Amino acid sequence: MASISVKGDKVEVRSRYNRDFARFMRSIGAEWDRERRVWVADRGRLNEIREKMEELGLSEGGAARLDEVPVYIRLSRRNRNVLVIKMGEMVIVASVSDVRELLDGRREYVRARRLR
Repeated sequence: MASISVKGDKVEVRSRYNRDFARFMRSIGAEWDRERRVWVADRGRLNEIREKMEELGLSEGGAARLDEVPVYIRLSRRNRNVLVIKMGEMVIVASVSDVRELLDGRREYVRARRLR
């Protein structure tokens, strides 16, 4: 859940961590207030901030949006792990046997690890 507060000529933004949002906030000159754990930006940037939050699924007061995105799945070189690659950005690895059990309905979830 994210929130935006207007305090005079500044805007304070609190949200779950998102690397792209952090980059955006730095690019518009916002500063991270470590003590209060909020981004502080000029009030004139309010509309841009809201648009970026909407784009990234960090909307005020709502749950993150779940978008359908293409993913590519392949076996690792030794066929022990499954690699899931989301649009070339993120790689998640899980055990082949765990994924097979999930697909066969013998598991409800698979533990995975993010590589990048």
